[in-house]
Amino acid sequence: MKKNLFIPMFLFSISAFAEKETDLVALDQGVAVIYSDAGPVIITQSDIGRPSLDGAVKTIDDIIFERLMLQEAKKYKIEIDDKAIDKYLETIQREHGLTPRQLKNMFKEAGYTYQEGREQIGMMFAIGELLNFKIRSRLIIPEKDVQAYYDAHPVLEQARAQVKRGFIPFDEKMDKEEQKERIQTRIANKKKIKDVEWSQQFWVNADDIAADKQFLFTMQVGETSRPQQVAGGFEVYKVYEQHPERLVPLSERYREIVTALQEPRYNELYEAFRKELFDGSSIIRF
Repeated sequence: MKKNLFIPMFLFSISAFAEKETDLVALDQGVAVIYSDAGPVIITQSDIGRPSLDGAVKTIDDIIFERLMLQEAKKYKIEIDDKAIDKYLETIQREHGLTPRQLKNMFKEAGYTYQEGREQIGMMFAIGELLNFKIRSRLIIPEKDVQAYYDAHPVLEQARAQVKRGFIPFDEKMDKEEQKERIQTRIANKKKIKDVEWSQQFWVNADDIAADKQFLFTMQVGETSRPQQVAGGFEVYKVYEQHPERLVPLSERYREIVTALQEPRYNELYEAFRKELFDGSSIIRF
């Protein structure tokens, strides 16, 4: 239940002083106070204007929710020690090839001192652990729901084949039809085709190739196609692998389906948790 608490007089003093002394050093102005058993938490104008470490600008409601979650994390004794933050920063440095000085400059460019940056990371870790405890731990999807989704949303994997394209240039000393017949005879007798230039092996999908090349998906592995006349010569194809169209099995889609079912549930629980924290707190805005 919300408490009816007084507004500390010093907050009025900050606002009044800032209005009267505009020629002096500007003082930070309070915009909201959160009251809790742990004591008041003041949110100032500079908090709103300061982007997060990822550059995102937060609204006052975002900041209030963040502070409420941090209070909730403390209630459940969720605390992130310096060793965890050190390990995270070491990983960032290693993955991006940063020196300690470059890392500190990154914090500075984001508008934070090195210590403030560490505190922000600790806050993100604590909030993440709280959401794991309060929400993600409740996202268990029954197997029957996964099966029902799978049955209602079948996914067909199109046929594909791994092939090579061969090109045989025209023989100027031979009639084109005669040359074509000779190539076909060598293919039928499983003999090496003369003067053929083979490409690298590549994959083709049934949905991506023209109708006159669909014969590739009726060929056997190791088979070479009949020669077809093209500009400058003849082309043939040899098939190295065939994967016919199939219904993707549940085992290959299980994780994808669980994620699809978890997402709306997560959003529902997240919004309920947010409402619970706001409704159960005393918040005064200025």
